[in-house]
Amino acid sequence: MKLSKYNVWAQCRGREFVYNSRTGSLLKVPLGTEQLLSAATAIAESDAPEVLVQGGVILPDSTDELALLRNRYEFGRTAKSHLALTVISSLGCNFDCPYCYEDKRPEIVKPDVERAILKFVDERIAKGLKSIVVQWLGGEPLLGKKNILRMSHEFRARSERHGIDYRSYITTNGSLLTRRVANELVDAGVRRAQITLDGPPEVHDCMRPTRNGAGTFWKILGNMKAVADIIPVVVRINVDKENFVHIDELLDILEHEGLKDKIEVYVGHLISVNDGAAQPSATYTRSCFNTRGFATTERYFNDSATARGFRSRVLDGPILTPCMAMREEEYVIGSMGELYKCWKSVGNNNEVVGNIAEYENLNSRVHRWLTYDPFEDAECVSCSALPVCMGGCAHHTFDRRLFEDRCTTFRYESRHRVVQFIEQVESAKSSAGR
Repeated sequence: MKLSKYNVWAQCRGREFVYNSRTGSLLKVPLGTEQLLSAATAIAESDAPEVLVQGGVILPDSTDELALLRNRYEFGRTAKSHLALTVISSLGCNFDCPYCYEDKRPEIVKPDVERAILKFVDERIAKGLKSIVVQWLGGEPLLGKKNILRMSHEFRARSERHGIDYRSYITTNGSLLTRRVANELVDAGVRRAQITLDGPPEVHDCMRPTRNGAGTFWKILGNMKAVADIIPVVVRINVDKENFVHIDELLDILEHEGLKDKIEVYVGHLISVNDGAAQPSATYTRSCFNTRGFATTERYFNDSATARGFRSRVLDGPILTPCMAMREEEYVIGSMGELYKCWKSVGNNNEVVGNIAEYENLNSRVHRWLTYDPFEDAECVSCSALPVCMGGCAHHTFDRRLFEDRCTTFRYESRHRVVQFIEQVESAKSSAGR
């Protein structure tokens, strides 16, 4: 027997734990287990604790973990039983964020595009779908609210009729997410809303103003408070080197406004994106973190949020592929029916791979996405984070300027992430016991 190369050992509150990123198992073990097993020249099968074998922490000598991951990746890339779609209900937006990479146009999904999307879904259902996930994105997607509600009801009706698991989420700037709208979304099957706040009012209002330059912080916060008991809300905080120093001020406000127990919070990595199109972010001059620097700031944020009692995302689990861009017949669908493989390409005509009305006739741009292979990258193959990132962001891999930012922060913070997760679980238990 041998130790998995994907074990993360950590000590927390006087106890020892091991997390295996390939299986996703997190186990409490006797103190000194890591030292004992690491010092062993060989591990006899009879001496291997069954729980560690089942969790993938200890493996037969003949096990090729890399081959297991490669097979997992190929399965995820070609599987026909799951469908994920990102639909741009509106490419227009009522905000003018300086870091936005989209070349926004006042476009709302047209009826012919809706019909083509539903026809595509029907054809996939006929091939044996078991689950559908739809992400509503913009621009500001709620500018196309009627389209979202209409298509959502159609998606859900089809799913119920065929016994298919259906999940739907929306990413919105929050300005139009009133209590009435939240009820409409939930009735249509939307399960979660992600909203962005980039700091306290004076910071956020500079980073996310309306098109006429007005502030948006208090409007968004008021809507969050109004809908948090209707639809689960996730708050994303985009950070760079300038606004990160104000993060604790934002958490103070969220706590003071009674949202601590009602929302989930996490930080997003601002990266300058320029694919050669006329993108607004091409003029964004604020200082962005590289991935290693962002990992440090994310650690601080998670520690601070957990200590305050907020729920935040801290522990990456094993995945099949990095995202839908690698998977066959999964697309980002633009408001005019144009197809992309990556949501970071939205609005860039240079990245369009086809049209939903003729989705079987894609152009050659799709080839690089469907042939992306992290197992050809020696650095990825040797990295202990491979099971939870599977090569990371292909969009960044293709751009030599962003290549070093293709990785997830788990690569640099795995041990601390495990500790943070355990602290969250223990804090939750303590709160439940009060």
